[in-house]
Amino acid sequence: MKIIWHEADGEYFDVSNNAFRRFRKDFVLPNSANEKGPAIYQVKIACSGKYLLYVNGTYIGRGPARYDRRWPQYDVLDISDVVRSGSNTIAALCWYQGYGTGQSMVSPPGLVFELNGLGNDDPPRPILVSDESWKSSKALAFNSGAPRINGRQGIMEIFDA
Repeated sequence: MKIIWHEADGEYFDVSNNAFRRFRKDFVLPNSANEKGPAIYQVKIACSGKYLLYVNGTYIGRGPARYDRRWPQYDVLDISDVVRSGSNTIAALCWYQGYGTGQSMVSPPGLVFELNGLGNDDPPRPILVSDESWKSSKALAFNSGAPRINGRQGIMEIFDA
C-alpha cells in the first residue's frame, strides 16, 4: 500500500493549494461457484484532505473525521452490499486544502486505500491497495483559485456543473 497523488505538474510537496483529484481503480472479484469469496468486504481509507468514495457508482461515504496528523487515522467502511462477483470499480474524489484551518492540520497530499476480504474464521485478505496503477486526474470542475472564507476556515467550494 502506498500514498498516492499522481500530481503531474509538480513534485509531491509542490502541489498547489485547493487541489482536487479524482482516483479510479477497476478490480475483479471471483465469480466462479468453486471460488468461495469473503463474507465481508471492508475498506480502509485515509486522505490528507477530504474525500468522497464511490463503489460501482454508489456513494459510500465521505471523510475523514478530524484527527491530529501526528497520529493519523483512517476510516473503515463496509462495502459488502455494493461489491459483486466479477468487475467492480472504486472511485474517489480527494480535496487537498494545502494549509491548516481550525478544522484540519496541514499535511502532504495523498490518498491511502486498502480493500480487505474478511471471512468467518480467516485473517483479513488484502484484495486491493493504493499504488501507482490507479488512474488519476485533476478534477477540473472545481475552481482551484477560489478564495478562503477566513483564516480559520477553508476555501469556498466553486463547482462548475
